[in-house]
Amino acid sequence: MTSLVAMREAVHYVEGCPLCELASTEIAHPRATGDVIAVFGDEDMIVFLQPPLQVVAVAPTSHVSDLSHFDASALGGFLAALRRTAVRVRSVFACSGTTITPVSEVLPKAEGHVCFHVIPTIGDTAGLEPLDPMAEAEKLAELLR
Repeated sequence: MTSLVAMREAVHYVEGCPLCELASTEIAHPRATGDVIAVFGDEDMIVFLQPPLQVVAVAPTSHVSDLSHFDASALGGFLAALRRTAVRVRSVFACSGTTITPVSEVLPKAEGHVCFHVIPTIGDTAGLEPLDPMAEAEKLAELLR
């Protein structure tokens, strides 16, 4: 795995961007960070939950405003990581599928840092118990490692 210092030098990092700050820290275990739960991070992506929503957010480690700003190899790595997350979300939320959608304003002051929501496709939710966000984060982190 690439060191955080090397990652920070290799990617476009913007001081003050909460997603860049999150991407530059090691996420050994899920933890609450402000209004989100940081779940997982590697050289391609950062993954976090935004309680109380049952939505997983995925952002590249590099501060890019849209997918066209990636170089080809970095784009391939990020899209593979996004797909891997979507597959793992199906297991965590016990859902039939997921929807991936770009998000323009995921966190305050993260302007210009592209992010995607991975939304579980859940059919009839009648009688479903609300899930514990930290438990979801732990399970997702384990599956992404």
